[in-house]
Amino acid sequence: MTAPERATPVDSPGSPRPRGREAVTAAILEAARVLIAERGPASVSLRDIAHEAKVNLGLVYKYVGTKEQLITEVTRRAAASAAERLREVEHLGDALALLVTIGDGKIGRVLAWAALEGRVPTEQFGPSPALAVLSDLYLRDATSAGIDASDEDARLLAAMAMTAVLGWRVLGAYALTSAGLDPNEGERYDARIRSLAQTLGNLAVTRLTTAGDS
Repeated sequence: MTAPERATPVDSPGSPRPRGREAVTAAILEAARVLIAERGPASVSLRDIAHEAKVNLGLVYKYVGTKEQLITEVTRRAAASAAERLREVEHLGDALALLVTIGDGKIGRVLAWAALEGRVPTEQFGPSPALAVLSDLYLRDATSAGIDASDEDARLLAAMAMTAVLGWRVLGAYALTSAGLDPNEGERYDARIRSLAQTLGNLAVTRLTTAGDS
């Protein structure tokens, strides 16, 4: 966890223009992810994204579509990538420990901007495969512990976990400052942060189910 810094431009000097549909689409989505995380959707035009990706504006419309479709695809791919990583772990605590430190945190900023701009979740985003994996891990751990957990419990846990993880990725530096810690030394705390996330995940297996039965 490090202090926020300006996004590194995709369109760096000397970088080659992407060629072929797959490379062009990847460049467009990466440019969108970087720029929207930095400025917010309302302040980024498709022309900005095309310029950053070093592609013709028409290719943005052709390969991805409108800005709304672009945001949806950026978040969809991020969720798919996270799900792939989460399938490598066996327990909920391990999954949360992984999520608090992987990646660069930009997707959290994209979602935060979307929320601040009042974008309707049901219109912009769909079910997340990453949250589905978290739900499955919760149910698996609960079953191993002899706990009869419901699918609704699992989905609630996944939603809360996503909120906590993304909140940390976006606001962690500010939280460290408020706690009297140096956000520039955030990487020094990473091991303890992962350990705390793992502990919270393990506790959630019993606590959430117990609360639901009370």
